[in-house]
Amino acid sequence: MRFGSWTLTMLCVAGTGSAQDSGTLRRIQLEVPTTIDGILCAPTKKPTTFLYASGGLESCALASDADFFGHNLPAGSWVTLTELGRPRHVWLSRDTWLQGHRCKGTGRGGWSTAFYPSGRLELCFLATEEVIAGVPCRKGNFWGEITGGVSVIFYESGQLRECGAARGFTLTGRRYRSHERVMLDVDGKPRMEPVAGLARHHAGSSL
Repeated sequence: MRFGSWTLTMLCVAGTGSAQDSGTLRRIQLEVPTTIDGILCAPTKKPTTFLYASGGLESCALASDADFFGHNLPAGSWVTLTELGRPRHVWLSRDTWLQGHRCKGTGRGGWSTAFYPSGRLELCFLATEEVIAGVPCRKGNFWGEITGGVSVIFYESGQLRECGAARGFTLTGRRYRSHERVMLDVDGKPRMEPVAGLARHHAGSSL
């Protein structure tokens, strides 16, 4: 783990932060912006920056606008990494354009955006209704999430994999009802069942 010019010991002893254990994660408080594994993490009032047992960064809030595996994320967004240091999910601090899609952001604990380990967008909740590959996809809202689901899921290639229909429409001869879940195969053709093992990302684990 690279901790800028700081070490965890310095953070705890020198008074620039504090740390405590939380299961398999180590939770620390940063009193100044601190670079951990190449990510500039913001100071927090409580120990809410998490490290893996290995010392690698698990999650923190961005201290400034930053490039995150090829995506421009706004300051204040909470980023979460896998134990191997790859992107997992983000709570965007505000609505943000990612791979041509405007993803909904309301801060930590709100609407989550997920990524493949490669950094490609896997899932987001749209800030506004959007037509993707001929499918009118629903925007993210609470009522929609409990009445059919409003997450938009992509293949790693960037092609649409699944979303909720914002209105009735027809695709390759099949008629979809408003709010019906639309699932496509890699060729953009309708499929009947969700892909086995598809992960759902609505919130993170670092609470």
